[in-house]
Amino acid sequence: MGVKYFKYTAVFVFFITLTVFLPFVCPTVYVGDSGELITACYGLGIAHPPGYPLFTLLGKLFTFLPLASIAFRVNIMAVFFGSLACTVLFILLNSLFSRQYALPALFSSVTLALGTVYFSQALQAKGGIYTLNAFLAVLLLIAVLKYSYKKNIRFLYLAGLFMGLALANHHTSLFLVPVVFYLIITDRKDGWFIKTLVFSVITVMVAGALYLYLPVRASANPLINWGNPHNIERTVYHIVRGQYGALTANAFSFNRAFAEIAVFFELVFKEYYAFLLAAVLGVYCLYKKKNILLLPVIFLVFSGLILLLVLNTDTDYKNIETFKVFCMLSFLGIAILVFAGFVFLYEKNKLPALLIFSVFLLPVAVSGVNTARLDKTELAYNFNVNVLKTLPEGSLLFCYGDNIMFPLVYLNKVEKLRTDLFIYDDIGCIFKNIYGEDFVRLSDVEKNSVRSTVQMDLLRNFPGKTYFTLGSYLSNSGIASVPKGVLYLAEGPASGKTEIDRLWSSYGDFDKIEKFSDYLLRDLSAQYFYFRAEYYNNLKDKDRAVKYFLLSAERAGELDYFTGNVSRKLTETGLYREALDFAGKYKNAFTLLSAGIASYKQKNFAASENYFKEAVSMRPGFAEAYTNLGVVQSEKGDLAKAEYNLCRGLELEPGNINALIGLAVLHLKQGKAKLAELELEKALGLDPSNKIALKYLEKLKKGS
Repeated sequence: MGVKYFKYTAVFVFFITLTVFLPFVCPTVYVGDSGELITACYGLGIAHPPGYPLFTLLGKLFTFLPLASIAFRVNIMAVFFGSLACTVLFILLNSLFSRQYALPALFSSVTLALGTVYFSQALQAKGGIYTLNAFLAVLLLIAVLKYSYKKNIRFLYLAGLFMGLALANHHTSLFLVPVVFYLIITDRKDGWFIKTLVFSVITVMVAGALYLYLPVRASANPLINWGNPHNIERTVYHIVRGQYGALTANAFSFNRAFAEIAVFFELVFKEYYAFLLAAVLGVYCLYKKKNILLLPVIFLVFSGLILLLVLNTDTDYKNIETFKVFCMLSFLGIAILVFAGFVFLYEKNKLPALLIFSVFLLPVAVSGVNTARLDKTELAYNFNVNVLKTLPEGSLLFCYGDNIMFPLVYLNKVEKLRTDLFIYDDIGCIFKNIYGEDFVRLSDVEKNSVRSTVQMDLLRNFPGKTYFTLGSYLSNSGIASVPKGVLYLAEGPASGKTEIDRLWSSYGDFDKIEKFSDYLLRDLSAQYFYFRAEYYNNLKDKDRAVKYFLLSAERAGELDYFTGNVSRKLTETGLYREALDFAGKYKNAFTLLSAGIASYKQKNFAASENYFKEAVSMRPGFAEAYTNLGVVQSEKGDLAKAEYNLCRGLELEPGNINALIGLAVLHLKQGKAKLAELELEKALGLDPSNKIALKYLEKLKKGS
């Protein structure tokens, strides 16, 4: 192919993928991190660790586009880099061999674009991080390939530049470092050590220069200032994701490792389907041609699996859905192998086979579009507008959850909606931090203590009404509250039925919202039904309450934390039979926990113990299940087992007040009054108003 036609084809790849993406882009703020990232771009603020300085700076440029809303403009950035990554992939593929293969390169580039994960990320703001990462990864591969072929040191300088930019974007780019080192070291006869050093220095300088954005902007009090990294020490803590702790909290097990391997291959298959056959041929093709990229590409393919094994995460639905975007480099590696497989068929005069493979683009395209299209997805925007609509003027809101906090900060700080409100988030990173500068560094126990003190103090002294969201600290604190629309009103009289009905009418036909595949959208959709159930529950309309609780679970699907909320609410409401039936239908550790509590309330201790044991077996790190197992065993008189399980619950969750109270009760039974008193005082140190601990301590002191 001539240079002129090659350029035309590259431009064609850009515009054909752009044409595919644009009709399906999200029109406004999306669920998850998008609202936070858009706000960071708009106000040149600090996003969640590691801060994403490159993405934020580029996103700021896109906010100047004269298009629709700020959210839509930043969504367009994901589209732009999604198409650009496919374009430079086309260029890379045509650099792999001594001659150009435009048709196989075109098919392979478009195949990457149409994969379900890649397609979905090219349609919304957060996905821009991953499409930008793919773009930089391909540029890096082009640079090191050019260096490998031409031995021109300038390409190594370029590789260092792209590597630095990539590391200032997303940490999964670290998997590209061994690729570059391998390609340099295989050229070790020609000063490989010095060249490795040069590449490393340029990488560190570029990434370091971009990360200086964090302390500079944090000091300027931006709209969003996650972790306030205003000095070097706090900046480093932010970059290395110190807030999130260790990479994994799970001990290694072969069962989990095998499950992770199965999950990875399932993700790969769903992204590429029959094209994996071409990828296998691609390995053979690169091997036969002794192509220098063979081992690096295979490494990239398995980078996602390596990361999954390192994270050692549970393979539940939510974790898998969260993880799959981290497989972008794997998908990129497979796209290269698919191209090599197409070349193999092309060279063997197997054009019909190549055409057959190309036919597979149709189902891949249909699958990608139908699964990932976001053009009609305004749920995050509409739900959070309804949250703001629910709040009276000048009221206070405590919020938690990515689907609430992040769209809300966008609506409030960027679109300037309801600036009369006082909004605080439970993590102290999105809205104004009221918990202290070092809150993000505290242990979970310390955070709960500080959060409880600060929020309860505000609640007592705030002159207006206080509201909170589902899943927030206050919603799990036992504080008196009543549902109002899609929020809870703290310690206030219930509004009249007419007012609440009017509020629900203003939300629109929530029951006609489509069923989503994205778990984050499922969560928000389910919340409408959950709060409608709370509305009927508050009216003592048991049948309708149960109906809508079940509908909320149906919308949530595999989201075990949400079905856990439903089962907990059924149990708290005294609907024990319904809670047991629900656990049978939506069986997970959380629903089994509620079933165990329901059985305990009915004095069926044997069944209760079995439910708790099953919950522990399904989720070995479940502190609450161990605690309740210990409580029921204590009730049965099996004190040795009870003490073990209560201690295990306390070990897993050091601030576990129920475990401390359970141990105190157990030790009172054993005549260990002093030990029981210490445990009760420790529980009250964590929650001074805990009625159960106060009751037992008073009883103990009277007895002495």
